[in-house]
Amino acid sequence: MKNELTELQKRLLLILEWYHNFCVENNLRYYLLGGTMLGAARHQGFIPWDDDIDVGMPRSDYETFLKLTNGKQYGNFVVEGIHTENTDFFYGYSKIYDTKSTLIENTRYKIKRGIFIDLFPLDGAGNSESESRSFFRAVLNKYRILLA
Repeated sequence: MKNELTELQKRLLLILEWYHNFCVENNLRYYLLGGTMLGAARHQGFIPWDDDIDVGMPRSDYETFLKLTNGKQYGNFVVEGIHTENTDFFYGYSKIYDTKSTLIENTRYKIKRGIFIDLFPLDGAGNSESESRSFFRAVLNKYRILLA
C-alpha cells in the first residue's frame, strides 16, 4: 500500500513542479539529490518520513537560474540565496520558497520564510584523485569560513 502524501509533501511537490517547468522552459539541467533521489528510486516518491526536497544544478545552469530569477516572484514562489538582499540568509546555496506558507527554521537565527526546497550548485570534482582532494580542501575551507 502506498503512503499518502502529507500536506507538507504536497506543497513541496508544487514548488518542484514550478521549478521543473521553469528549468524545461529555459533549457536548464537539474538533478534530484540525497533523500529526494533515494525516495524517487526506492519509494517512487518520498521516503515516507521525509520532509524536504533537495535538487542540484551544474554550476553554469545554477548561475543562469539565479540570474533569471533574481528579485522576481513567480506566483507563490520566490528564489533566495546569497544574491538576494535579505541579511538573515546565510546559506551557501539557494532556496525556493512558497510565500503562501510560513515556516520558521530553527537554526542559529530564527529564519521566518515559507516551505522551501533546497537548491545546490554542483561543481566539478577534478579529473584525478589529487585534483579532487585539492578541490575538496578549497571548498571545505570556504565552508568553514562561511560558518564562522
